[in-house]
Order: sequence, then C-alpha cells, then structure tokens
Amino acid sequence: MTSERINLAEGDNSELVNLFRLGISLTYCIGQNQREDVWDIDPDRDENQILEYLQQVNDIFCLGLESRVVSDGERLISTRMDIFLLVVLAIAKKIDMQTNENGFKADVGPYWVSPYDLTVEQVDVREPRTWRTRVDYILRYGELVDVHTNLVVLRKSTREFDGGWGVLAVLSAIYNKRKNKEIQGDIYGICTDSYQWIFYHVDSNGLYSRQFLLWTEEPKQIIRHLCRIIRQATTLAQKGGGFINAKPLENQPGNALLGSTASCWLQIDDS
Repeated sequence: MTSERINLAEGDNSELVNLFRLGISLTYCIGQNQREDVWDIDPDRDENQILEYLQQVNDIFCLGLESRVVSDGERLISTRMDIFLLVVLAIAKKIDMQTNENGFKADVGPYWVSPYDLTVEQVDVREPRTWRTRVDYILRYGELVDVHTNLVVLRKSTREFDGGWGVLAVLSAIYNKRKNKEIQGDIYGICTDSYQWIFYHVDSNGLYSRQFLLWTEEPKQIIRHLCRIIRQATTLAQKGGGFINAKPLENQPGNALLGSTASCWLQIDDS
C-alpha cells in the first residue's frame, strides 16, 4: 500500500488543502438568502468561572516552563491548546452535573478523542480520491465517531496566514457521511494554536461560515462558543444513548482517548 503524508498544519498554501478546496461540497452562507446568526450568542452563565480556572491552570503550567520560553510564548501557546480544550470540557461537565439533575452523566459523554484517524472521500471532482486524515481532537457523543460528532479541532502550527481550509475539508467529509446516514444537525470545526482561533460552522443544508477570534482580545467569546458546542453534544449524547454499543477505540490503530499527533493526510491505495 502506498501512502502520501501532507501536514494539514502547513496552512492554506499546502498542496492538499488547495486540492480539497476545489472539492468541498459546501456553500458559503453569505449571499444565500439565509441569515447566519450562529456567532451571535448571549454570555454563558459559566464563562467567568471557566475563564478564572483556565488562568489559574495556565499560570501553573508557566511555572514548569523556562522563563525565556514563557516570554516568547511559543511552547506555552502550543501546550495551552490542550489545556484549554480539556479544561473547558471538564469544567462544563462538572458544572452541569452540579446544577442540572438531568444533565451530564459519566457513562453518556461527550468525550474528547485525540488523535483520531478519519477516512474521507474527496467529492465534486473528476477523479474521486479517498484519503485518511488524522485530526488532533474530535468531540464524540455517540457510537460512530465519524458521524456522531459536532466538533473537530486541528492544531495550527504555522506562522503563515491560515484560514482553516483544512478544517473545512474535514467538515465537508463528515457532513457527507452524516447526510448519507440522514443525520441532521450543526457541525463545528476549529483551527487554533490557542492564540488565534478560527471557528467554522456547517448547518444541515451544507452552508458554512467562519469567525476569527484572538484569545488576548475575546477569551469569553471563545469560551461561549466552546460551551455551547459542548452542551449541544451533551444533549445529542443523552438523546442517542451515548456509547452503549460503541467499540473500544484502543483497538483501532492511531486512535486514543488522549494524546497529540501532527495532523496528516494519507492517500489510500485501493489496488
């Protein structure tokens, strides 16, 4: 079997991301006579508590980094992405358990899976191609990880401008799989280094939009989006029964409940 690896974190100019932009089966929502207000959300009731805890954890991690790195911020930024995603999910679950008797249950979900390998098909091209891509984080709320998810996260590791098209390519593949299984609902994608956050949203009609945020300027807005996505996943997990019939991920090569691996694409040779 021959394979080709291309790092999604290379940004918008990488060969594969440009290739997939030609085959994305989604439509930009602006100009489609449909109002896109998904980014206009009210303050979250727990955002102050989560932000305060994040800052405390962040300060603790700074103590373990050499002063030069702390001042430059590069290693801290890379580590901070994992801190943010894990802490926000954990605190949102904890608060929900304490305040809502019908809220999160430990055996239902959602959970982060990191990393995770997705098999995707490039659509709307003359010569369809199948690839395997590794995403850094996927929020799983049900039995089938490829479709029972409403959030995929890729780690941004380039200093060049990156509009997050690699994330949109993954969302396009998940959207097509969900559509084939007649699964409705919103899907979100994030491309981030924990400083710059690019959020994508895809609705049930295949319309997408995106929003750019900076942690230094709008941390509460970022937390609001994450909390809303997590709560949507919690609701979906409760409705679908969670992981009753799910297969153990540890038996699947390249997948784990926690970890971090560079995102890459593998072309599948059917011969």
